[in-house]
Amino acid sequence: VVVIELFRMQEIDTAVGDESANALILQVVKRLKEVIGNDAILGRLQSNRFALLIPDESSYMDVLKRCESLFEFSYEVNSIPLFIEMRF
Repeated sequence: VVVIELFRMQEIDTAVGDESANALILQVVKRLKEVIGNDAILGRLQSNRFALLIPDESSYMDVLKRCESLFEFSYEVNSIPLFIEMRF
């Protein structure tokens, strides 16, 4: 099990509002689901924390690298480009 925490969400929430911050989280979740495919199960623990269950130990590092690659890109909410940080 890996816990993923999204950082700077409070700052983003303050800057763009609750609705836009929630839209950002939905975009992040969509991308996470796309990159993990069938190699892991994604669950939400709190507003900015998620859990990945990776059943196959041999794919563990590959899944984490794919997840990390998501945060090299910006997300866009209401025509505002946003960057988010993630920690495992």
